[in-house]
Parts: sequence; C-alpha cells; structure tokens
Amino acid sequence: MQKKQRNEWMRGGLVHVALVMTVAACGSDPTGSTRCADSSECGGNAICFDGFCQGGTGVGDGSADTGGVINDTDSTADAEDGSAQLDAEAGDVNTDGATSDTVDDGTSEVDADAPDGAVDGGADATEGGLNACGGRGVLDAVPGIACGECGTGLWTCDGPDTTTCVGGDQNRCGGCAVLDANPGESCGVCGGGEFRCDGPDALRCINGDQNNDCGGCGLLAGQPGQDCGVCGDGEWVCDGPLAVACIDATPANACGGCGDLSGPPGGVCGGCGDGAWACNADLSDVFCTGSLTANACGGCTPLDGNVGDACGVCGDGSLRCDATGTGLECRGGSTLNVCGGCTPLGSAPGARCGPCNDGTLECSADGEELTCSGGTAGNACGTCGPLTGGTLGDACGTCGLGTLACPARGTTLECVGETGTNGCGTCDVLTAEPGTDCGVCGSWACDSAAAGGVR
Repeated sequence: MQKKQRNEWMRGGLVHVALVMTVAACGSDPTGSTRCADSSECGGNAICFDGFCQGGTGVGDGSADTGGVINDTDSTADAEDGSAQLDAEAGDVNTDGATSDTVDDGTSEVDADAPDGAVDGGADATEGGLNACGGRGVLDAVPGIACGECGTGLWTCDGPDTTTCVGGDQNRCGGCAVLDANPGESCGVCGGGEFRCDGPDALRCINGDQNNDCGGCGLLAGQPGQDCGVCGDGEWVCDGPLAVACIDATPANACGGCGDLSGPPGGVCGGCGDGAWACNADLSDVFCTGSLTANACGGCTPLDGNVGDACGVCGDGSLRCDATGTGLECRGGSTLNVCGGCTPLGSAPGARCGPCNDGTLECSADGEELTCSGGTAGNACGTCGPLTGGTLGDACGTCGLGTLACPARGTTLECVGETGTNGCGTCDVLTAEPGTDCGVCGSWACDSAAAGGVR
C-alpha cells in the first residue's frame, strides 16, 4: 500500500518533469524520435516528453529523468524528505532531479536537495546515479535530441559528462538542403563549367555547355578560319571535333622559318670554303659563319703587303694583285742605273767631260751620279780658257748700269742689264720723255742745263 501511494504521488510530479525537460531540451524538435503516449512506449531508459521518446541509454527498464541521468534500478525512495519517486515498472520519472537510493520494493527515490534538472539513472547505477553518458555530471543536452543550425544533427556523448552536436551544419551555400555537388566543382557537357550557389539550397552550372568551335570538348591548337603556318598563309580547319588542321600553308624552310635560304644550313660557305651556313635569328635566311675573310686580292692566303704600297729597289713601284689573286707583284718600279743607283744618269761612265773635255765620267760612291775625273780646270764661267772682256761681275755699259757675266759660249764676258743713254743722249734720269706733251700746248724738250734734263 505504501509503494502504491508513493508511485501515485510520483505520477503527480510529472508536471515538474515537463518543466525540467523544457529547460534541458531548449525547445528542440526531436526530429526522427519515436512518437509516444507515455514513457512505457519508449523502451530503454528514454522518457516520453511532448509526444516523443527522448534521452535514454538504450538499456534498463524504461525509467528516466529530465537531466539525462538514467536509473534502471528498481528502487523505492523515502517520501518523508519531500522528494519525488519513480515506479520503475511503470517507467515514470522522478521530478526533483535528486540522487536515488535503492530500496527493497524496487522504487527509486530522489534527493530533494539535488540540482534542478539533474536526473539519476543508468545501468547498475550506484548511489548518486550515472547520467546518460555514463558520468555523474549534469549534461548540457539529452543525447539523441536533434541539434545544429539545420536541426539535422544529434546530441552525442563526448566523454562521460559532456555532449556535443554531431552534424546539422549548413551546406556550403548557407542552407540546410543536401547539395548534389560542392560549389567550385566542374560541371557541364565538357566539364569546363563550375558549380556556383544559386541561393542557399541550390547550385547552378556556370559556362557548362561551352564546346569548342569544332563541336568537341577539347582545346584546339588554333581557331578555325584563322591564318596558320610559319608564313601565315594557311588556314585552320576542323579535323574532327577534337582537332584542327592547317591547310594550304607554305612549308617551313630548312631553318624552320619562312623564306628562301641562301644555302643549306650546315653547308660549306665562304670564299675560302672553310665556313658553314647557319640560320639567322628570325629563321628567314642563313649567314656564313667561321669563314676566313678573303684577302684584298680575293684569295685565301695572307698577303706579304698591302695593295698600293711602294715597292721595287728604288721604292717607286706599287704593289698590285697578281693574276691568280693569291699574291702581290710590284709594278712600275725603276731598274738600277749602270752605277747601281736609282737616279737616271745623263751619260755613261767613261765618257769625256770637263770644260776642256779632257776629263772622264766615273760613278759616284752611292751610284746615284757621275763625276768628272781629271781634265783641265775650267775658268770662273766653267769653260775652258781664260776669260776676256773684264772681270766677271764688274759694272759695264755707257752709263755703267750693266754687269759683266759669263757668256753663253766662248770665254768673252758679256755686259747684261745695260739700258743705254736716255732720249737726250745722257745717262741722267729724265723727268719726261722728250717730245711728249706738257702744259696747254707745249712739249718736253732736252735741256742739259735744266733740272731733269728736259724743259
């Protein structure tokens, strides 16, 4: 009778349990939980709250409390201290959140001084009780209740005295729906598009239907219709959906460029045949590299001098290219005279010489001239015999204005520079020539007494 009264009293305390559960569950909608009329329909250690089975450890006889602490031991509680009791067989919950003591009649009793919302329970619970995660602390939430921004996660034990929300986060677009892919992933016919958020719960494929200009999905080497080839005179055309071909293009030259080459790359070149053709920078032609420069005569051997330099024994010749173009020859140079010199001689050695023609011409020491050896010495004029007519260099003539000089021939000196007498027959310098006009109607006439010899 006492046990029955206690159980009835405990049932009357379910209003308090509901209040405690409201705080523990924070108004969460237990999505996915089993609907129930009372706790006997929940099984394990869960309780029936707000029409759904909530909490519990999945073991025991169905009794639980609102703090997530489950007591699966059939116990009785002392009602005298004001604590509520739970009939383990009926699955009712004590309402004070107190720790329970096991008694012989199978009911559990709660310590009225325990923290509000703490529930005792758990398989083989000892004095003080275990919570739904196997610990003794007060849990933040009941394991198994929905949680998260989208309400799709579940509170899960994270150790004996802690719960954590697993799952229930928003998708990568900020919504709660399950997306078919992730933003940023490829999409479209050719896989060249990109998924982007279209609101919080949908994706949209951007540029997903683009094909190449040949109708395929691959990248093309060129744009159909555009110029191609090294010389730019070909045209790109589709060669199936995945490729293009360059048609009607001028083939590249041997250097890989455009244009006719002066010679084959690597071939022999140069005036001396010791160079090689090499491609220029733009591959349009070749140039000769490594070849010796031909000499000034067009040959390949070094010359002994420079074209145009003086040459010959007398240095009056000029170096010129020979007929083969490989060497030089001296042209226009003088030959040596009979004396071995370079100066032309007026006579031959041994000829007569001297003023009296009684000497002999001989070569000088350097061979550049002939000297007269022997013979009678000549006079002051270099002729043979004594000079007559005065002394060479003396004044001569009527007025003494001339000078005795060597004659062109002979030995008689000649008077040169003599002007003779003036128009009046004297040696004076006349003021004017006799007979020339003077005054208005007069003329000059000789007058020895007059100054200047005329008047």
